[in-house]
Amino acid sequence: MPLSIDKPKLDNLANEIWKSAERLRGKFKAYEYQNVVLPIIVLRRLECVLLKWREKSKAEIREKQPERSEADIDALVKKLEQNVQQTPFSNETDWTLRKVFEEDHTLLEEKAIPMEVAELTAIPSNTIPVDEKHGKALLRLMDLLEDHDDVQKVYSNFDISDEVMAAIEASS
Repeated sequence: MPLSIDKPKLDNLANEIWKSAERLRGKFKAYEYQNVVLPIIVLRRLECVLLKWREKSKAEIREKQPERSEADIDALVKKLEQNVQQTPFSNETDWTLRKVFEEDHTLLEEKAIPMEVAELTAIPSNTIPVDEKHGKALLRLMDLLEDHDDVQKVYSNFDISDEVMAAIEASS
């Protein structure tokens, strides 16, 4: 039998989630909310996926090297996690969702640490080289998308060589 949640319970759950999100948001303005929520979601997803791997790795180390302290084991597991041969991805920072939640947002303000840029970006793992004809069309499409009011960011994985770009600029 499929699991079902009635509408009032679902609404209550959604309200509780939004209240939690508002508390996590801190002093951010409503329009900055997207810049807060996405990194939190990404951190949480990383933690969920890596949690079993971390526990398994800690147990293996404890079994093989029982004399190690918990701090040493944690440091070793973090080092292993950042090794691309050990895991397909990792959280290479010291940030966890718990640290974000516990972080006093006034510390940055008190220390007057200027933030120049803080953003997530999409970096393609593979690129596709394009010729002059397709390069012109793709650049025009990118310009049209960037100019659209409903579009915030535009990403692509095409690669226009310097020679092709010079030819496009010369013909424009």
